[in-house]
Amino acid sequence: MQQFQVEERRADGNGMVTSEPHVTIAEVERQEVDNKGRQGTKKNRFDPEAILKAMKDHYLLVLKVVLLGLSIICVGLLDDPVHQGNFPPVSTRYVALAYSTYSSYIIILGALLLGRGLGERFPWRTWSILAITGAALFIAVAAVLLVDWSNLTYNPIWHPNTHRLDLLCASGALAVPTAAIFILDAVLTCRRGQVSDD
Repeated sequence: MQQFQVEERRADGNGMVTSEPHVTIAEVERQEVDNKGRQGTKKNRFDPEAILKAMKDHYLLVLKVVLLGLSIICVGLLDDPVHQGNFPPVSTRYVALAYSTYSSYIIILGALLLGRGLGERFPWRTWSILAITGAALFIAVAAVLLVDWSNLTYNPIWHPNTHRLDLLCASGALAVPTAAIFILDAVLTCRRGQVSDD
């Protein structure tokens, strides 16, 4: 690569113009590459403070991601006890309530997060109503699954398969903190929405 010199011209004390080599173009280009490289490594570094700040700014989004994950886990825990032929049948009404609740909120939360990723805003009043409804449904699912688990556990005729009973109990038990997070999300959404309306 050819190196060209950038010359600085100035008049000396006698009025004569002199030229002195100042810097080469190659040196300028190298300096620009070095500067870009340093800036790139600063942006790509793991910065816990930046992550915490982003979580504080987007805490409602973090709650929705947590709710989505918990709903998926609840469905996964319920699947094995419900679909095993040798396992005593869980009441179909309870299964219908559980699957419709879990899957509905997986779809709602997934659509909400996808829309948010595309830049859409979801109305806070609508989400608050959905979150309170979700909390009520998750509490109902927890109640019916835990009652069914209790009935199956203490059934004197059938010797329980404890692994599948544990999965059924875990799905019902995990629905309780999920309902609590729905309530927390509804409260925080209302507070933030009212502040933004003022």
